[in-house]
Amino acid sequence: MPANHTEGSAPSTQSTLTQGSSPATCTETETFTEVVEGEEWGSFYYSFKTEQLVTLWVLFVFTIVGNSVVLFSLWRRKRKSRMTFFVTQLAITA
Repeated sequence: MPANHTEGSAPSTQSTLTQGSSPATCTETETFTEVVEGEEWGSFYYSFKTEQLVTLWVLFVFTIVGNSVVLFSLWRRKRKSRMTFFVTQLAITA
């Protein structure tokens, strides 16, 4: 085992610049819309955006339905307390 490594640690990698080389500079920039417009319809990222949109809509619908059920059940309850008021306010805000 080399002397400069401790047990359980990964070996360190060192990068050195050769003489006469300089760090690369980035001069071209692309906006997000340019990147999105450049994607083809059947690409992986287009499919991912569609799945993400569907997932968010499903979560939105479940949230609305769930909070509506909570509000309806608390509205029908005869005994009102501070806790039912608190849960009602949470269901309204979410």
